[in-house]
Amino acid sequence: SSISSCVSHVMRGTGAGRSLARGILQRRSRRHFASGLESESWSCIFGTSVIPHPAKADRGGEDAFFACHQAQCFAVADGVGGWVDMGVNPGVFSRTLLRELLQSVHKSEHRDLLESLKVAWHRMQSSSDPPSGGSTILCGQVQGSRLSLVNIGDSGVLVVRPQRGMDPGEDERSTDQQRKARLVFRSQEQQLFFNCPFQLSSNSDGKEVLSEADQFTVSVRPGDLIIAGSDGVFDNLFDDEIVGLASGYVNLVSMQSSLSLASGYAEEPIMSAIRGRHKLLNNFARRVADAAHAAANGAEFTPFSYSAAKEGVGPRGGLPMRGGKIDDITVVVGEISRDPPFGAVVASNLEDLQPVLV
Repeated sequence: SSISSCVSHVMRGTGAGRSLARGILQRRSRRHFASGLESESWSCIFGTSVIPHPAKADRGGEDAFFACHQAQCFAVADGVGGWVDMGVNPGVFSRTLLRELLQSVHKSEHRDLLESLKVAWHRMQSSSDPPSGGSTILCGQVQGSRLSLVNIGDSGVLVVRPQRGMDPGEDERSTDQQRKARLVFRSQEQQLFFNCPFQLSSNSDGKEVLSEADQFTVSVRPGDLIIAGSDGVFDNLFDDEIVGLASGYVNLVSMQSSLSLASGYAEEPIMSAIRGRHKLLNNFARRVADAAHAAANGAEFTPFSYSAAKEGVGPRGGLPMRGGKIDDITVVVGEISRDPPFGAVVASNLEDLQPVLV
């Protein structure tokens, strides 16, 4: 299978594989400024949802994630399934990596995100009993008015913005117009070949892969939505489908703001309002996960089916097959807000996690 072939490529660490990787990636670092609000300082409220692969649900799936309100940081790691053929549980590797990353982020206020990842990787690999396996990783952190992102592999992240004058938290009295959102940023997948993502692997020191990590800085403003997920999301949903779900969220929040104004409850206590928004974001994340799950099990064209056809996988003649890719589905969403951070809340599926709260 392509997954097993991918793991073999990574384990061998062949020069050919590394050269191919360098050829695929045309850039290693990019700044992407989506607005001019560089001097402001915002926070982010997160929501999360996970649907494990049905055959992996008994062990919690192979994806790992966290969303930490205090550190204003999130991450998604996808344990590479091909390691199962060697008797390895890829979920242990991805969860251990994210445990180390969360602690690394908490222990340094000034280290940039890639440096935090390098420290986490070194700590995991130099431990007395480092796990075997491989994992992709996507992580992000809101710092002031900027979202810093690091990506290795085929997880993805979108930044979606409500149309001007239609921020989700904005006081809107009119409800006779549908609000829409637009895409202002999208990360790109890193793959050695079809269905074989770049990955940090226990059979490598990770230096070359870390040097190829994509780094982005996105300027954000209140109302912006961050939608991050494992490939179980982006293999099954097109960008415009996700943006459409984001528009639905924008409309829901705008409608609730209008109802609050009409009822005279516009001055809701801040923490109560933040808790309410946190709940709405969890529901939004669940809607994205449910849509990806439905597409994975459906009979429509998906990003995965088109990518397969492009690589000559599927029916003859290069026509895309129908249906998606059944996989772990992990979604982390965030809304940029003027409100203070949501305390020390950490959402994660990291078993036995002991977060460092400073």
